[in-house]
Amino acid sequence: MAPGTFPSSLAARSPVDQGVVTGLVTGLHYLLSVSTQEVLEALAIETAGSSRNGPPPRARLLAVDCLAVPLGLAVARALPPRAGEPALRGLARQVGWRSGATGLGGVVLLAAEAGVRRLDDRLELGGRLVALPLAVPVGLGLSFLLERSRSRPDGALPTAVLSPALLRSLPVAAGVVGAVSASAYGEHVLSDILGRRLATVLPGPPELWRVAGHGAFLAGLGVGVSALWHRAMQRIEAGTSADVPVLAADEATRWVPATNSGGPGSLVPWVSLGREGRRHALTSVRPTPVSSRPDGVPDLSIGTVMGKPARAAPVQVYVGLSSGASPRQRVDLALAEMENSGAFDRSLIVLISPTGTG
Repeated sequence: MAPGTFPSSLAARSPVDQGVVTGLVTGLHYLLSVSTQEVLEALAIETAGSSRNGPPPRARLLAVDCLAVPLGLAVARALPPRAGEPALRGLARQVGWRSGATGLGGVVLLAAEAGVRRLDDRLELGGRLVALPLAVPVGLGLSFLLERSRSRPDGALPTAVLSPALLRSLPVAAGVVGAVSASAYGEHVLSDILGRRLATVLPGPPELWRVAGHGAFLAGLGVGVSALWHRAMQRIEAGTSADVPVLAADEATRWVPATNSGGPGSLVPWVSLGREGRRHALTSVRPTPVSSRPDGVPDLSIGTVMGKPARAAPVQVYVGLSSGASPRQRVDLALAEMENSGAFDRSLIVLISPTGTG
């Protein structure tokens, strides 16, 4: 999962930001994978306890992992993402995909361990080869193959517009992963204690109740992350209500494209757009690079980001409350502006009412 956190984006990321994102994503996937594997182990132990004469737990674990791969991936494939889907559908798809992916990793690791044990016996190494941590090389090898299969051919996309600092981000990511790993170890100890305590008073093995402990900790983590997320969103929304300086009308004719409201030849006066309208006009998508960009402003034009010329210049019409005395006047002005900018010549027109009034 780590390579997927490094692609370029339309917003600059500092080494600290990149390190935190990489560490949290890697640590979260690690915790989810470990918890899923312990669920599969609990199922293997539970089935082993139901019969006296059966294969050893390792063989049962392999059987459970092999069964989880097709079932989990089938569930994920049968529930493709849909717009406006219920949360339970997305949760079922995530559980299916996570079970299939974790089962596949367990099958690969168990098969590698069996091969190494056989090789150790043949070479008569006395268990020295078996003692090696196979999860590291096997995991890295599998990750390399998966990442290589997802790699795009040369020339498919342009070079990074705003690429994060890889080497400077790795120490931060390692620190975050270390902190997450230490927290995971503490969570594992507490879940183990909780599982043993519950097994003494409730039916079922400790491994089963240890999974319940993991679920409780993950639920608490989800509540905490959700609270932090909502707090961050509230701070961002509060920032939009702060007074910020805007460009004067003469500067607008320099930076706003001719196909945008408030630009050269526009029927909508720049002073009538309001703060949000001016932001929309100034931050619109450009078909070609702007030669005289202000210092520190990256080139995010269509040609640069997409790697091929733009089909047309985007038209962006914006009418504010100050652009007309009545709703009818504002609608007439918007229609006239669309006609003036050539918006009706496009195959796709999107109408948005920011205030929700329609």
